[in-house]
Amino acid sequence: MVGAITSESAEGRPILMCQLVRPTGSTRIDRASLAHSHWACIDAQTFKAFWDEEVAAAEGRLDLETIWVATGLLLPVWNRLPQDDVRVWRIDNGAGTSILGRIIRPGAVEKLQAAFGLEQGIRLGARDLLTAVKAGDEVAIPGLGKARLAYVLVNSARRLEIRDYDADDRAWLKARGVFSEIIQYRTRLFVPVDRAVEILDAIIAERR
Repeated sequence: MVGAITSESAEGRPILMCQLVRPTGSTRIDRASLAHSHWACIDAQTFKAFWDEEVAAAEGRLDLETIWVATGLLLPVWNRLPQDDVRVWRIDNGAGTSILGRIIRPGAVEKLQAAFGLEQGIRLGARDLLTAVKAGDEVAIPGLGKARLAYVLVNSARRLEIRDYDADDRAWLKARGVFSEIIQYRTRLFVPVDRAVEILDAIIAERR
């Protein structure tokens, strides 16, 4: 576990964050949620044993993941690429073909398209949107105009909120499983976390 950039609640209050680093990736969690989770402090030797066990399990598992890569002549457009991760990766397909470029995380695809005039050239799917918001990004929902999906903290619970939606879409969204709550005299829309993939896929498919 390492420190992470402080986030902000929907009410504008700072939220202290931590980054949970594992052999296969990392996730962010606010410190309040961490304190009420099952995570616990352990000694270095025990940690190493668990880490090595997870590494061994990962080596024997095949994961399929869609990634976006900016490749080609990058130096002339380097300053227009996302600056959160400037590493250059070589991706090999195992058959002698490799690609050299910058990996673009899902949450940065929208800004990248805008920077190069490629709006709506790439449409993220439900799982991509969820990956982006859980990493701390706020992303546009394809087909919903200016509406954006965000991972927010409401009453000490993490929720998926649809922000900046068109008021005319409220009833349509609720008919597809989104629910509303009035918080501080304002109607807010949330996607049930346990049905997020199903609901977001349906929204994107109907508005494609």
